[in-house]
Amino acid sequence: MQSFCAALGFLGYSCAPEDAALHQKFVEHMSVYGLSYGTSEEMKFRFEQFMRTENQINESNANPEHTFVSGHNKFSTWTQDEFKKMLGKKPELATKAKKYAPVTDEAVPDSVDWRQEEDIVSPIQDQGQCGSCWAFSTTAAVESAHALKTKKANGKATLLKLSEQQLVDCTPGCLGCFGGLEATAMDYLETAAQDLETDYPYTARWGTCEVSKNDAKGKVMVTDHQAIVDDKVLPLKQAIAKAPTCVSIDAESNLQSYTGGIFNPKSGCSGTPNHAVTAVGYGSEGNQEYYIIRNSWGTSWGEDGYFRAAIIGDGDGTCEIQTDSNTVQTD
Repeated sequence: MQSFCAALGFLGYSCAPEDAALHQKFVEHMSVYGLSYGTSEEMKFRFEQFMRTENQINESNANPEHTFVSGHNKFSTWTQDEFKKMLGKKPELATKAKKYAPVTDEAVPDSVDWRQEEDIVSPIQDQGQCGSCWAFSTTAAVESAHALKTKKANGKATLLKLSEQQLVDCTPGCLGCFGGLEATAMDYLETAAQDLETDYPYTARWGTCEVSKNDAKGKVMVTDHQAIVDDKVLPLKQAIAKAPTCVSIDAESNLQSYTGGIFNPKSGCSGTPNHAVTAVGYGSEGNQEYYIIRNSWGTSWGEDGYFRAAIIGDGDGTCEIQTDSNTVQTD
């Protein structure tokens, strides 16, 4: 603590007793996440980001309308620009009109949680500092669709861990770590089988497509995919009740520091979905319904890598979560 305070004092920060708790929290944060900084200036800069995050956390947790809790995590020392680079949902890349799934009045169960079914949902992944959320959302949906199909055919699901990196490197019309679209990735998988993760491992970089070397190793192809009608709860629940479903959210709000609860921010959403995730269920707590959302930021974030987004009726939904959803079928 003394050396840390000395560094901050040299840079114009106080080590008064009232500041000691925040200083100690930052030191502990560095230890937990294995952070080290080469210069005093870099330490000062990252401490400033940590203080900004601390203020945002306190403001969010003080809002009596929020039904979620914010806290520090691996993003606490990141700048907003660094965080935004991870948000790779790019609606502007769309080149084809959406093909919507039929709208029906089919009843749905009161709750669904595909995580509770054996071998349907693969472990949480971490996209790293790459805007490849669209590839992770797509891959999670394809993995589960294939597992459900094998369960229907054989009585037991076969859950394969497929390659997100193949989508990052090889999907025409997408921009690798600079963004993409789930529907475009699904179009690609109608023409090329998706390899196993072990055959085409993740690097968190946009590289040269290597699928030509592994054609014989491709395991799963997409046979069809559809968009879910926008701004409606029932069609999205119907899709989720059949299989995990790609959805999108505006993640520039309090999602960065989410640690648990039902996510219902009262401000901060920009109006445009910029982060692709996967809905693996829905349920309720008290009188509040929610979607169960699989993220791709590792298990240390959120509720073991997941979050629950409040269902607030028809319309855009919580931070636009009902505005761009896709379901997929596989061979």
